[in-house]
Formats: sequence, C-alpha cells, structure tokens
Amino acid sequence: MQLGRARFVRLHDNVNYVAAAVICAGEGDDTEILLIQEAKKSCYEKWYLPAGRVEAGETLIESVHREVLEEAGYTVEVKEITSSKPPVKLRGRDFLKLVDEGLAYRTAKRFANVPPILPVNEPYAGLFVEFMICKYNKDDTRVDVLVHKSITTEQAMAAHDQPFPTCEFGFEYFFAMVISKCYRHLLDEGSNALFVPSQIVRLRCAPTPMESIAHGLQVRLFCEHKKSAGKAPIKSPSRYHWLTVSDPEIRRQFYLEKNQYRPSLHLL
Repeated sequence: MQLGRARFVRLHDNVNYVAAAVICAGEGDDTEILLIQEAKKSCYEKWYLPAGRVEAGETLIESVHREVLEEAGYTVEVKEITSSKPPVKLRGRDFLKLVDEGLAYRTAKRFANVPPILPVNEPYAGLFVEFMICKYNKDDTRVDVLVHKSITTEQAMAAHDQPFPTCEFGFEYFFAMVISKCYRHLLDEGSNALFVPSQIVRLRCAPTPMESIAHGLQVRLFCEHKKSAGKAPIKSPSRYHWLTVSDPEIRRQFYLEKNQYRPSLHLL
C-alpha cells in the first residue's frame, strides 16, 4: 500500500525525533523518578524528564545516553522503549504518560529468550508503517494474524522480515489518517472492527550519517481486532489471509501473548 511518498527524510530538515529517559530508583511505594530542572528561560526551574531532540549522526539510543549525561550527569543503559502527580512545578504534563509506562515496564512479566523492544539501527529512505493485525478468541487462547498470502505457516511468518501488510506514506498525511485509511483498505468496516492501535512491537530508525537523506523510520503496530463471533472480511483475499499462531515461542517472538509488555503508542 502507498499513501504518497517522502522524496527524502532528513533530520532537522523535514522531520524531528525526540528522545526521553524514564529513570527509576527504589521499589513499590518507594519508587522514585528522576526529574531535571529546566534552565531555558521559557520554562526556567520547572521539572521535566531528561529529554531532547535526536541529533543527526547519532542513533536513538545514543541520543538518550547524551541527553541524560548532559542534563543529569548520569551514564545509563537503555533497557527498552516505553511510553502520583508530584507536588512540584512541572514544565508540562505530557510526560506523565511516559512515567506511567516506565513504572508498568518494571512490573511487566518477562519471558525467557524474548529480547526487549529496542530501536533497530537501520536507515529508511521513507516513512513506513506495518500493521500486525491480530484477533483473539473469547478466552484469549487462540490468536489469528493477518499476513501476506505467501506466508502459509507460522515458521514462514517467523522467518520473513515483513510478513504483515505494510504502507509507505508521505508528509501530506498525518499518522492517524494513515492508520484509518489502511484499516478501511484492509478489512470491511476496518475502522469499526479494529481498535485504534495503542502499542508498537518494532521500530527501525537510524538518523545517521549526518548527510544521509534516509533518516526515515518503519514502525510495526500491534492492532487488535475487537471481540466478535467472526473476523472482518478481508478486502483483498488474493493478497492477505488469516493465519493461526499456536506455537508459544513464535507468539512470544512477535509479542502476541496477551500479558507481554509492549511499548505504548500515543496518537496526537
């Protein structure tokens, strides 16, 4: 699928990425979140997370390392992507969702041999979104996913780099519009049959080297079908079909277990 095309994607030219860190200490009710005081005139002495724009020539993880070191003086290790209101003067409340995500991550269930979800350092000459559309049965013991017609087994899905419907889009479309249009393109009544995506399971982006025009990204969305007696009809059955995923290892590999941690997606 295609909704326009970005002729080039270059950091600070036609796209910007912001990286922030949620740094926790303590356990349970004694958990504390590190905030830093802003020095900028517009928000002087107000509190915020260590955060800032990703610079051209550095990876997303490198930008987190730099921002935390510059603003808080700490050297940190990035564990995974994440997304009581303190009685202090905050720069803004937009980061409170990220704090909640950081706390949820600390208590989430872990599975052996399942790596954390971290940005994959791979340059993209464009903007791409991949739709991992899944439908669970009533008791969540079975899950079907929408895949390309050429993917006929779970093992083939696991071996394929892009087994799910993918769309390239341009800057003329904002992200929520891309999702809505693709939902309607893939399934009858797609916008009604599927929940608005609120989680991601993969992110590829490498805004490096500095002179590159491939500072784009590809994000894989976790898209859940609403509970119903049947699945929404596929609009292009010659291109896509439903595949049942039964192997526990493959389900975990794709973060399909209901209780697995998945970073949140917040649509603005």
